[in-house]
Amino acid sequence: MVHEGHRQRLKERFTLDRGAGLMDHELLELLLAYAIPRKDTNALAHELIRRFGSLHAVFDADIADLKEIDGIGDHAAVLIAMFRPLENAVLRSRGGDRITLDNIRAMKNFCVSLYNDPGIEQFFVLSLDSRLRLIYADPAARGTPDQVSVFPRTVVSMLIRRGATGCVLSHNHPAGTPEPSREDLRLTETLRDLMEPLGIRLYDHILVADGKGLSFREMKYIK
Repeated sequence: MVHEGHRQRLKERFTLDRGAGLMDHELLELLLAYAIPRKDTNALAHELIRRFGSLHAVFDADIADLKEIDGIGDHAAVLIAMFRPLENAVLRSRGGDRITLDNIRAMKNFCVSLYNDPGIEQFFVLSLDSRLRLIYADPAARGTPDQVSVFPRTVVSMLIRRGATGCVLSHNHPAGTPEPSREDLRLTETLRDLMEPLGIRLYDHILVADGKGLSFREMKYIK
């Protein structure tokens, strides 16, 4: 159908710059497409903005008023109404609700919580800002019960993409071995050497074994 091709082009344009190049009605049209997948939402987006006066007013509208518009059902009305609560939650989060990993205990506790499949060896990259607040915990690799392959280029790319100034690495030993292997230590040194010229500090590498976090820094493998 014609509108499917148009919708795909909108998605591609949004992906390029996160919607900076889209007009108000195009942003609303794309949002509505997720609640009304089998209908062309272009005319509906125009009608909503015309009826309420602006995109801002559409998102401030009551659910009952939204549902008075022909074509807006329960799913679409709730989706639109969710925008303001989500916006407020994001603002609160920016205000200081982010996880802070400013000590080894906090790093250990957070890293232990990452492993929901403890039978598989995994590797995580924790990107931190200048205040040691967590930006994102990226799963960098997933392996087998006894090994995982990590590519340094992948780790560095993740940190750059997240805008990190600091980093904590973490991997687990499903067998419970509480000591890092030679390869673990070699990889840690390689990554530290790659991060330093980029202005990214490696704060620690947390090994998780038997449900406990073990710090490379406390074990003197990182100085």
